[in-house]
Amino acid sequence: MIETTIPVEGMNNEDKLQTLEDALTSIEGVERALIDVEEKEIYIQFDEGVTNLDLIKEIIHNMGLQCV
Repeated sequence: MIETTIPVEGMNNEDKLQTLEDALTSIEGVERALIDVEEKEIYIQFDEGVTNLDLIKEIIHNMGLQCV
C-alpha cells in the first residue's frame, strides 16, 4: 500500500472537489482520497499492484486541476 500527498493547484470549487474525491475513490485500488483545500494537496492511499500514481494524476488533470 502506497500513501502519498499530491500538491494540486486550482482547488477552489467545492462541488468540483467532492466530484474529484468521488472519482478518485472509485478507482480500483484506491483506498482513500482526502482533499485538503487549505494546504492545496490531496492525500491518497492506494494499492500499487492494482493502480498507479500516473492514472491518479490523470484523473486529477481531467478534472481541470494541475498537479505540481
